[in-house]
Amino acid sequence: MDISERAKVAMERLLPLYENHPQGGMAIDSEKVAEVVRSDPQAVAFGVRKAIDAGFASQIGWGLWLTVAYAFEKQFDDDSLMLVVKAAAARAGEPLPKIKAFFPYGKGNEAKQRKKVILEMAESDVAACDTYRMVTLLRLDTLAPHVREGMSGNCIVTFPADGDSRPVPLIPRIRAFVNKLQASVPHFPLFLDFDPQHGMWMIYFGCLADTGAIKVISGDQFMFDGAHPSVLVVVKSTLRGLRKACEPLQVDWLPCAAAIVRPFEQSTRIDLLRHARTDR
Repeated sequence: MDISERAKVAMERLLPLYENHPQGGMAIDSEKVAEVVRSDPQAVAFGVRKAIDAGFASQIGWGLWLTVAYAFEKQFDDDSLMLVVKAAAARAGEPLPKIKAFFPYGKGNEAKQRKKVILEMAESDVAACDTYRMVTLLRLDTLAPHVREGMSGNCIVTFPADGDSRPVPLIPRIRAFVNKLQASVPHFPLFLDFDPQHGMWMIYFGCLADTGAIKVISGDQFMFDGAHPSVLVVVKSTLRGLRKACEPLQVDWLPCAAAIVRPFEQSTRIDLLRHARTDR
């Protein structure tokens, strides 16, 4: 898809997130906005500017564009979109609204909080592209059920990249290690916390996808093109491997699969999950 088509997809995902709040005013699911921004930041920025240039911004609601711009600034330390939104609102003589952020999964006492499990990949393992340690540690047939449940969707992976200023998914030895890890431990994503704030989705699939899906912003900061053809290929392969590893042992793989496909638009999510369930 070209940038215009990708921007249309991004807007179709963003617009339903801005809705009336039961206590008055407007509300927006800021977590999902951040997911959309992460999945294709170039398309989001293009779409917002097009909406403003076409005069649609005030019709849809400044709150949406303000939240998108804030997510863009927070994720990429880039306030250019925020400046565009504020300038456009000022030209229109319209005040920017106050927004109530909506977090569907709850925070604090509203949700059970679990201490994160940090899986620190050893320098020696990465350098040798040796996944034996992870293969042994994470075997589904020997991992105690309570340990597996405590780790599932709760792990943050760190890689040894000291002294290398490139984004993690562009470091060859880490890319090679993650690709071998996916091949030797196909259920590995079962343990990852794909909450956007941790960046696991972009790092993991960034290592598996072609480097063309990654655009360096500065230093180790990067944008990941979730619409790149190679991303869909590796996501499909990952889902297939996940199911085949989990089903024989009656391990529920669907929550992980849902987290993996969450950054995509709804129709793509449905297709990916259908493919994962039916492909034998």
